[in-house]
Amino acid sequence: IHLVLLPADPVSRLFHEATDAHSQELQEVGSTLCDDRGRPKVKSIKDADTDRTTDRGGFLHVVSVRVAQACRPCDDTDVPSRALRSAITHPTLQGAWTLATSIADANVYFTKADKKLRERLRPRWNRDGAALTVEEEAAEKEKSKRLEECMRLDSRTFLRVGYQQIPEVLGPGVHANWFFALPRFLNEDMLSDADAFEVGLLKYPELPPEPEGANKKLLDLLMRACYSRRDELDTRHRGTIMLAKKVNQMRTAIALTRRQIEEQEERSNIYSSQIDVLLQLYREIEATSPGDATRESIQEFEEKKELEEAEIRERDEKRTKINEAEAEFNEELSKGKKAMAEDDDRIRERDENFVQNVKSLIEDDEASIRKAFVLHCAARFRLNDLFDVLLDLVPANERKAAINEVDFCGCTPLFTAAQSVPDNIGQANEQYDFVEKVLKL
Repeated sequence: IHLVLLPADPVSRLFHEATDAHSQELQEVGSTLCDDRGRPKVKSIKDADTDRTTDRGGFLHVVSVRVAQACRPCDDTDVPSRALRSAITHPTLQGAWTLATSIADANVYFTKADKKLRERLRPRWNRDGAALTVEEEAAEKEKSKRLEECMRLDSRTFLRVGYQQIPEVLGPGVHANWFFALPRFLNEDMLSDADAFEVGLLKYPELPPEPEGANKKLLDLLMRACYSRRDELDTRHRGTIMLAKKVNQMRTAIALTRRQIEEQEERSNIYSSQIDVLLQLYREIEATSPGDATRESIQEFEEKKELEEAEIRERDEKRTKINEAEAEFNEELSKGKKAMAEDDDRIRERDENFVQNVKSLIEDDEASIRKAFVLHCAARFRLNDLFDVLLDLVPANERKAAINEVDFCGCTPLFTAAQSVPDNIGQANEQYDFVEKVLKL
């Protein structure tokens, strides 16, 4: 029996770091069931821990249990149950833990024949696209059946020892059940196999079947439309960001150039005024008292005035070019906006045709929005408008049920949207808005 004990440390917030340092399994258990101080955060454990002793004690996790083949009849839970009970109640661990956890493991009850069967079957990822043979298909079914049986046996083992099942982590299919125990659970005698069988296991609700026939056609139609629309939206988003960046850069450059021209013009006006005053003064002096020095000064200031006038003409040319560039840019911007508007019209027309195709499948082929799970599809891609259109096609008295419907993967539209992975900030905002809308519905 492999156990991991994490001592109590209610002050630091290193519990998740400690579980992560050990293994992926312990990291998953620790982060799912406890906060960063090791205190339980799931309702089932918190409800059982009425005096909150788990907040102050150690954390014990059963990593694995292995029993020799000779001591393990394939349908008897007695040896693993007694071994596990003895381990976690060992005097060495007395008072060392206040919360124990584990995950059911089918390997505890696998026989040599089961292991040979697993080794004989080719992994699914190593089939090179080849279909299963009749023998392989039969063996796959046998393996799945045996896996489920062994998972139930190990789950019953934990119930016998005194553990309780954690309902918050139930999953679809052949799912490994999670269990927890508090020290007081072990004060009672160990259950018999029959008693544990009577206690039973919580089961994940049976999932609806995958769409078939007209419903599959409807789902396939939606999938193609959603991929196309998502790609268009992402392309539009990138284009909009690039355009906004270009507009901002252009307008900033134009504004900066104009401000520079205005500042130069202001300084030039002051300088020109000074030159005019000095020229007037020297000309008056030349008129009354001619001299070489005065004429040289007049010539110098006349040259400076010519240079200033040349700079004024240069600034005027620059201003004209800036105005022309701005006009050209605004024209290009208008063309871009017009093209986007035309693109929107094209998409709107295509959407109308798409809605007609959906209605045709519903009316002519008796497809169902709910049974095809197309709301989940729209939610996955966070397509608000499409989601609303599809929801409108559901009878008013069924809409609330449709919004909360669990699909063949065990997800609701809200969960599907929340689990989708945004690629950028724009998509993250989309996701937030979409989830907020569905919550209000």
